[in-house]
Parts: sequence; structure tokens; C-alpha cells
Amino acid sequence: MKKIALLSNSVTGVLEKYFKDYSVTHLELGNIVPTLYTPIQVDYLIIILDYSYYFDGFISDEAFERMSFLENAILAFRESNRSVKILITNIMYIFPEVCMGSQFDHRYELMKINLAIGNLSNKCSDLAILDFHSIGMKLGFDATYNLKNKFLFQFPYTKKSIELLIDEIYVKLKILDSPRKKVLAIDADNTLWGGVVGEEGVKGIHIDENYPGIAYKYFQHYIKHLKETGVLLVLVSKNNYQDVKEVFKVRKMPLEWDDFIIKKINWLPKSQNLAEVAIELNLSLESFVFIDDSAFEVNEVKDSLGLLDSYQLDENNPLENLKIVENISGLKALRITEEDQKKYNFYQKEAERNQEKDKFYSADKFLKSLNIKIFYNINNRENLARIAQLIGKTNQFNLTTKRYTQSEVGALMEYSQVFDFRVEDRFGDMGIVGVVIVKNNEIDTFLLSCRVLGRKIERKMLKIVQENVNNSKIRASYLKSQKNSQVEDFYESMGCQISLSEPHRKQYIVDNEIKDVSFINKG
Repeated sequence: MKKIALLSNSVTGVLEKYFKDYSVTHLELGNIVPTLYTPIQVDYLIIILDYSYYFDGFISDEAFERMSFLENAILAFRESNRSVKILITNIMYIFPEVCMGSQFDHRYELMKINLAIGNLSNKCSDLAILDFHSIGMKLGFDATYNLKNKFLFQFPYTKKSIELLIDEIYVKLKILDSPRKKVLAIDADNTLWGGVVGEEGVKGIHIDENYPGIAYKYFQHYIKHLKETGVLLVLVSKNNYQDVKEVFKVRKMPLEWDDFIIKKINWLPKSQNLAEVAIELNLSLESFVFIDDSAFEVNEVKDSLGLLDSYQLDENNPLENLKIVENISGLKALRITEEDQKKYNFYQKEAERNQEKDKFYSADKFLKSLNIKIFYNINNRENLARIAQLIGKTNQFNLTTKRYTQSEVGALMEYSQVFDFRVEDRFGDMGIVGVVIVKNNEIDTFLLSCRVLGRKIERKMLKIVQENVNNSKIRASYLKSQKNSQVEDFYESMGCQISLSEPHRKQYIVDNEIKDVSFINKG
């Protein structure tokens, strides 16, 4: 059972009933900053602070001083409790109205405090913001706070505001514990626009400034934003190909034809189309989200592809569709890396590589034609976020499947060698795609993104590690997982000596010369 610690300037005992699947520890009431400077043996630390922690009445310099103390304490906590995931509330408050000018000034000061709280997620890894401010603005002050309970029992919240906060906590726990989905596969008719293009024609569908067209436009804006933050868009529609393409050509919409990395527009079962997309992108269906307005299509996909998250939209209520997609936690991320923003361009280039591959009768000749270059760093803290991201989500080519948080990787850099590998070829820069961690002359972690498999890059990575470890014999392991069986024989294929062989574990001595990588150049 995972452990939660609750730290607050309010009584937290009443919250325990909401965490029945966790072991809950209640930390000392109100003793916020000193507590954060001590080790806490839990999986999650949830910090719930109402506005009175920072100020009582109007905001003054004291509020910002408290915020500064809190920030330093949280950063210190992160250094001494590297594996603990942190959740912290921002604040909501309505100031007494004296004059309109001062009212806006006070709200601006409040916003600065919430911005400082929000910025903690950029300074501190594995930290999520609980948006209590939005909860409060949705409910209003009186429906959010119970001041009588605050003064009598040191618990200022209403039942409704706490229930919404608990919902927010569970969403953020899921985001912290699960890698973000990589692909959004989406229908066209009554999903991206209102109506059926095959029946109503290009000009008859609803996608304009009037309702319901305006609702679909807002929906498309959100989908476009997902794409810009690294989610790959796939269009899956039972339709005539030219009809759908004509919509994008003729109608002015936020989404464009080229925003979709793959289009499957035909009359085949959507499960078949999605399975083909997974193969084409070399991605697991577990990393997909599927959205459609048809109950039949959603259930067909669920029955055929059980691993895929599927959601049905409401063709009669397009305003609700945006809420449905916004609440899909798998599409959310705590932060967006530079690699995420480059993802669409990478897959676009990958399609060009595959087209070029067909021109070569030999795979080796094709690989040599790519002019592959590999660049590497050792213990480069500027790449911590991307390294941690790869460690958290790479499953197929991952020889040990060990997971480390960003903070834990930072700690490893102090006494181990953490290699990150960036690859480029004549089609473009693929970014950081590989990680190797060497501890005490043993390869603890060896992984490579699935998007560059099949190019012998892993061989070059092992050779580079050999060259940079001050020992002629490096130990290495393979730990079997549900998803990495395809690389079970990697070290053996490299000629490494087996020192231990068990059903779910193998150990090796890496002391041979790695060959067959001469066509890959070190940058």
C-alpha cells in the first residue's frame, strides 16, 4: 500500500476517508517549513494551504516572504526526499471591496503568489499543482470556505470544495504515476465538425462562427494545442477520402490537413485502422487515445483492442465534448519538454525515411545512406528533464526497466555516469533518444526510444560507454519485463559473456570489442 503524508495549516484528519487505498500520515498542523526540512518516508506529500497561511486580510510583503520561505523549504525537501512526489495547492480568496482600484491591485498580488506556486513545478521535479483557485472561482467564496468551521475546528473548507479538491488530487496522482499518451486518434463527422460530409456536403457541415459550428471550432483549438505540446494526431474516419480532404481545403478551421501525422479514411473497421497506425508509428496501442461520436465504433475498438483508451463524444451536445477531452488525464502532462514540441516533426521525417528505405535493396546500404551521427553527454544536468522522461516511459528497448525520477537522476549524476545520446541523420535531428547509467562499473540502465530502433544505434551507444568507463570489464544485466522480451538477447548478440542465467534475469561481462557500427559517426 502506497503512503501519503498530508501537510497543512488546517486539520487533515477529516480527509483520511478519501484515501482508503493509501496509508495516510498526518504531519504536524501548521508546522509547514520546519517539517519540509526533515526526511519523510512516503510516496506522496500533499500540501494543502489555504490563503491564511500566506496572509490574513490583505496581501502584504509578509505574504511574499512566506512564499519565499516555502519555496526554499520545498526545494530542500526535494533534495533530501528524492523519490517523494509532491502535490501542493494554490489559493483562492475574495477581498472585501473598498474601492475598485484597490480590489484589482489585491487580486494582482494574489495572482503573483499563485504564479510563484505554479512556478514550483518548473523548479522542482515530480511536483504537481492542485488548482484550488479554479475550484474556488467555480463555487464562489461562500461555497468554498466555511469560516465558522475554520475558527472553531481549524478546517475552513466546505464539503463540496473538498470533494472537488480530492478529484483534482486523484487526477494529478494519475498524471504523476503514468506516462502521457502519445497518440490521439480521432473521428471526423460529428466530432471535428458537426454533421456528415457525405450527406450534407462540404458547405453543409457545421464549423463556423455560429452555434453549433463555433463549439466545434473551440474543440479543434484544444486538439491543435495537444498537437503543439507533443501529442500525435491521427484521423480515423469512415468516409470517402476526397470528401474529408475537401473539408480541410475549403473550410477555414483551426486544424489543418497536415496537423494529422496519419490519415486512415476508408470503410475498414476502425480497430483494423488503429492497429495499422500502431505498426506504422512503431508505438504500442497502450499509448493511444481514441475518440469518436459513435457508440458502435467506440465499442468495436474496445472489444477488438482492449488496451486502447476510448471515449465517446455526444453529437447532440458539442459543448460537452471539449469537457470530455479536457478531462482525459492521459493527455495531460506536468510539463512540456523541447523534445515533446519536436515530436510531430520527428515522425514526419520518419515517414520520409521509410519512403526512402523502399529505394534500397539492402537494409545496410540504406542505413549507411542516412549519414547517422550520434552525440553524447555525461552527467549533463541541462538534459535532466528529457532523461527522466525517457526513463519513465521507455518499455520496449529497456534492458532493466528501472524507473528514476528527475531528482533521482540528478542524484545519480553525483556518483555515477549518466549518458544521454542525441541522434541526427540527413533527414534531421531526432533529439535525445537514448540513456545509459553506469554505477560502479555496472550498466544499471540501458534504454533507447522505440522511434529509432532498427538502426544499430544501441551498438554504438554500448561502444561509447565502453570507451568512457575506466574499466576493461563492465558488468551488465537484463531484467525481463512484460514488454522488453524483444531485447532479451541484446548483450549476447554483442558477444558479451554470460555470468548468470535465470528465467527472468541474466548477467553479463562486457569486455569485447563492439563491431558493425562504423557507419555511425560520433558527432
